[in-house]
Amino acid sequence: MIYTLTLNPAIDYFLDLGEELMETEVNRACGEQFKAGGKGLNVSMLLNELGIPSMAIALLGGFSGSFITDALSDQRFIDLCPIPVSQPNRINVKLRHEGKTICINGNGPKADEACRQRILNALHPVAHGDWVVLSGSMMRGLDDTFLLELATLVHAHQAKFVVDYEGLNRELLQQMKPDMIKPNAYEFTLLMDSPWQDSLLMDQLHQVLDWGVEHILLSLGSQGVIYANKKASYRIHHQPLPLINAVGAGDACLAAFIAKRSQGKDIKEALTWCAAAGMASASTLTKVREADIMRYLSACHVEQIE
Repeated sequence: MIYTLTLNPAIDYFLDLGEELMETEVNRACGEQFKAGGKGLNVSMLLNELGIPSMAIALLGGFSGSFITDALSDQRFIDLCPIPVSQPNRINVKLRHEGKTICINGNGPKADEACRQRILNALHPVAHGDWVVLSGSMMRGLDDTFLLELATLVHAHQAKFVVDYEGLNRELLQQMKPDMIKPNAYEFTLLMDSPWQDSLLMDQLHQVLDWGVEHILLSLGSQGVIYANKKASYRIHHQPLPLINAVGAGDACLAAFIAKRSQGKDIKEALTWCAAAGMASASTLTKVREADIMRYLSACHVEQIE
């Protein structure tokens, strides 16, 4: 079983602007769309399109929590496990214009001690070989101590712990020892506390592996994906394509990779699906289907670089 944790879900409110954003005048949208959001839920929704079941654990409350619940109600392969919070979930505004997106994310509610315990309780059925995927930000009230509690529980159940979280640092990784992390380029510079330098990248990846991480999936947007473990490293190139929507592309990459690995596929095949899913997500404003991903498989090339 694959468990996804969304500890600060949201409604993503997309607004399409016909003109450049104006500072002092009224801006009017020429299109709008509401989507259930949160990186963990994005992973579960892509897994659903691939026919792979997941347990989606999410902190949900208020009218926005009800919207998210309703949006997932017809997802055949998602078993939603709502953890109640007392206030509405946040609303994230995405302003789109000519292929560029300005993201303004809300804070959301605060989780209390009862929420913390309910999340841990929801993970008690986790078994050997399962995947637990923590993706996205955490609500106020949840901290690094809670992350360590999660890691301890998952490791005790001999499951795989995957973390896609911006607030990672060396000390936290050394204590958590996740099986895999999935930063993007910006998040990787935060993790390394240094500007991006191509010449240092492989040394930096091995440095992170030495901190106790087993696998790194580094999403680079239009530049593809890099994967590294202590045995081998790969770069996944893909053909250029017009960027339509960058929101959720990294989540699609992660979901497709986990999907194929959970089915026993080898690293190269999983990485090909990973890159193709990111391309499919970035090229549409609508839901990504398995057929959409398959159209991009031939455009992705996996190259071993170490």
